[in-house]
Amino acid sequence: MSFIGIMSEDRLSFEKILETVIQKTNTNNEFIILDENNIENMKNVKFETIVALDNVFRLKDKLPILEKILKNAKYLIINSDIKDNLEILGNLDLTVITCGFNSKATISVSSTEYSEKNMVLCIQRAIKDIKGKVIEPQEIKIEVKKMDIYHIIGLLTVSLIYRINLHFM
Repeated sequence: MSFIGIMSEDRLSFEKILETVIQKTNTNNEFIILDENNIENMKNVKFETIVALDNVFRLKDKLPILEKILKNAKYLIINSDIKDNLEILGNLDLTVITCGFNSKATISVSSTEYSEKNMVLCIQRAIKDIKGKVIEPQEIKIEVKKMDIYHIIGLLTVSLIYRINLHFM
């Protein structure tokens, strides 16, 4: 079982999305939402992947704990649209996958059509999944429910790495 930590200010919204993911997939992964209330209790959990969807520096007094958690992680999926987030990358030895709307992100959205509930996810650089298999640059058209776009990008990136079918979102 892999532990996947998700940092999101909108805990309730993300919990609903995760509930759907867990019900509709056959995954051995344990998703844990990290916030200022529980991050200290999670400092000894070995997370394989951390997903940082909003500003990690809102947890300024918890940064040493977050850095400890990140030193043990294999992947960091980070919202690169928030420039402050990139400062935390300093001396970390892990695979960083940036996501967002900016053109330099590893995973970006090339178009969204909310009226038609479609989104095109663009993998701009090759990445390796959890088993070391390469995922080549490509565009993936996805039908999605109306929800926070960064939550969608973050979860779809996790689904790529762990080969979880989330195309039902």
